[in-house]
Amino acid sequence: HTVAGVSGAHVACDARRSRAERLAGVARRVALVGDGVHDPGRRLEGEAGRAGGKVGRLEGPPLVALDLDGTIIDARGRLDPAIPDAVALASAAGVDVVLATGRSPWSGVAELAERLGLRGPQITMQGALLSDLATGVIHDIRAINADLYDEVLEFADGLGLDPIVGLLHGHRAERLPDGVEIFPPTQLETRHFQYVDDLARLVMAPPLRVYLPPGPSRHPAVLAAAAARFDRRASLVWSDRSGFELLAPGTNKGEALRGLAAQRGMAMAEVAAVGDAPNDVE
Repeated sequence: HTVAGVSGAHVACDARRSRAERLAGVARRVALVGDGVHDPGRRLEGEAGRAGGKVGRLEGPPLVALDLDGTIIDARGRLDPAIPDAVALASAAGVDVVLATGRSPWSGVAELAERLGLRGPQITMQGALLSDLATGVIHDIRAINADLYDEVLEFADGLGLDPIVGLLHGHRAERLPDGVEIFPPTQLETRHFQYVDDLARLVMAPPLRVYLPPGPSRHPAVLAAAAARFDRRASLVWSDRSGFELLAPGTNKGEALRGLAAQRGMAMAEVAAVGDAPNDVE
């Protein structure tokens, strides 16, 4: 993992330390007296915090975005018990902590935000949706326009790929491709996943993202073909080599975080992000 520093630098995390220890370290670096990582000129005053330092309010509190899978959640979907304390420590120092994930809102993100005591808008669906998970209020939504959507489906069909389309309230597919692990192996319909006869009819839904699953062996070639075909007309995002997603141009977690910072009157120099995959680079 790397921590995108508030000054633009990247601080490599010690691989020998546990994930919880690393995140706790992030919290301490932005919250404790005399640390100097956030801004050497800023010092905190207040009562002693749980980590052994003095915790107080920051002038113009920074914004910290946390990725989920592979960062604060392990491969088994478990949140380390130390993570809530680390988040609470940062929050107590006046840091705004938000989640930034490729997950859809209904895939456990709302419950996690509640457990961590996070309020307000959270970044989901690779940045296509910024919404308050507790109230359902949408702060920003970035949909794929009709022409681009039709072209993406044509591109997928030409390569023999079975797309999965992400809408505001669920996923749709004509067929589930072999090897896709984000759905139950029984391939049963659920509240948030349904089969449809024709994905093209979803153009007015509207679609927020289209997942294409070429698999590890074809991933580099198909991704390169998509980049050449769509250039800057679509955003291509992926976290592993099983597949990638196409979204509206300029859509990613980084741009969503930039917009959220602007809403709060913060410069990007006051923003930090923690992640572990290519979709966290932005």
